[in-house]
Amino acid sequence: MWINIKKRDFFAHDISSEINTVRDLASYEESTEKGYENKIRSDYRGKDYTYIPFVSEEKFFNMEANELKNIKKDQIVEKKTHLMDVMDSLTKNNFLLTKNRDYTEDYGIITLADINKRPVKDMIYPTLSELVLQLSKRIKNKYESEDLIGNIGPYTVGNWYKQKINNANLHLAEYLTLGDIKGVLRGDDGLQKDCNFANKTEVSDCLGSIIRLRNRVMHGNRTFASNRKELKKNIESIKTAESKVKELKN
Repeated sequence: MWINIKKRDFFAHDISSEINTVRDLASYEESTEKGYENKIRSDYRGKDYTYIPFVSEEKFFNMEANELKNIKKDQIVEKKTHLMDVMDSLTKNNFLLTKNRDYTEDYGIITLADINKRPVKDMIYPTLSELVLQLSKRIKNKYESEDLIGNIGPYTVGNWYKQKINNANLHLAEYLTLGDIKGVLRGDDGLQKDCNFANKTEVSDCLGSIIRLRNRVMHGNRTFASNRKELKKNIESIKTAESKVKELKN
């Protein structure tokens, strides 16, 4: 009954790590005993649940629609399933189930709300950091700090200048945000080519989507995805960031 979802080829940096699995997302509060009608009435009516799974009977109850439906095979995933595969599956399913192997009868349920937990953001951050590092290196190799000042926001320049007072060797490129980097790249055709961008429009499209992803990841109070449409966009942005890191490191 287990579904073994194969990892995708775009995994390259820290996202591909084996620690990035579904095991830290699921909540283990699902009963597998039979008699789901009584169970719904007695245990779940007073709780704010939408989907109530009954794995032993391969069914789930939708509290909002007041309907009993079948659990599909692809809704059950192994605990070692990668988080990227979990997110992809949740663009097609309302919830997933994973077995808690410490207890033979317990299954955890994963919904869209669980994608907003910390493990997902922790998985994505290293790749965003690596992307900024790789792009900043190319800017540093081409420009002196003083040549960048006119193209960078005053907040970034101010931070750099305050630190430069104590360390004269600091380069402004080390303080650039993704927004700053996007602005520099848009104004330099040669740097666009060096960073494998076709033109400034591609710079805006690519880095614009990654900046939106970055804001969701870096701000702890922001929701990562509130619906399937947002989740799909975020998955595409993660793939874009992964692909760009690969290009820049090769």
